[in-house]
This record gives sequence, C-alpha cells and structure tokens, in this order.
Amino acid sequence: EDILQKIDLLKKKAPLKTVNEIAAPAYEASPSHSPELSIELIKNKWPDIIEKMSSHKIFVANILEKAEINGLNGNHLNLIIRQANDFNVNQIKPHLKYINPVIEQITGCSVKVDVEFQRVEDSTNTGTTTQSKKEKKEKLDKIRKDDPLIDRMIDELDLDLL
Repeated sequence: EDILQKIDLLKKKAPLKTVNEIAAPAYEASPSHSPELSIELIKNKWPDIIEKMSSHKIFVANILEKAEINGLNGNHLNLIIRQANDFNVNQIKPHLKYINPVIEQITGCSVKVDVEFQRVEDSTNTGTTTQSKKEKKEKLDKIRKDDPLIDRMIDELDLDLL
C-alpha cells in the first residue's frame, strides 16, 4: 500500500504525456526547397508544361509545341518560334503572361519567358512571287487555249488565278 501511495504521488507531480508526445512521427517532412532551375529541368518538364498549358490556352500550347528551348539566362527562359506568321505572333504575345505561372507550377521554379519570333517572310512583296504569278497566268492561258472545255469551265465557274 505504501508503494501505491508513492506511485499516486509521482503521478500527481509528473505531467502525463499524450500518445502524440511519446510516439515518433510516422514521417518527417523534408525541408522544402525548390529545385534548381536548369535547362535540363525545363526540357524534361516541357511535355508536362505543354499539357498543362493546353488545359488553359490550347492555341498557346500548340504554338509552344513548335517552340525551341534556346537557352536559360538566370531565370529568363529563351524560346524561339520559327516560321511564325503575324497571326501566331499576335495570338501569343498577349498570352505570354499565362506561360510563366504554368512553368513555375510544373517546375517549382520562378521563370520569365522571353520569346523570339522568326517570322515567315511575306511572299507577296517579293519579285519571285510576282514572276511566278506571271508564269501561272501564261500557263493558264495556254491551257485555256489548248482545251476549250477547261476554258468554258473557268468562265462558267468564274474562277480566278491565285
């Protein structure tokens, strides 16, 4: 009985620990750190970036699929879009702001995308196109002259040379 009284006295003096305080945690959270931004990281995650982008802005994702990753300077990702026409440029420029957060979400790194457009030359201003139109007209005139049925069809359908 003396022992039981001593145990009771010890219980009153010592605070009881809960199970959470006694048991070891099931897992320990690793210290959060963002991955190091590298060109390899971007290239490895590029398909995921395009897939995520397609759920937001599918036309931007389509254009990015054709983009080449040209380099990384600090946190500036340089992309080249070759054979871009005015439509592509006008469509993607206002939406560049959506690309950065998607890349950051996928890679865990803050990135600023710089896009270089290598435009397709407008062929209507070149001398070779004018010459080829003349050649086309000459060929068409010859075909019309040689085959009256084609000549009649062109007239009936009111077709023009492009």
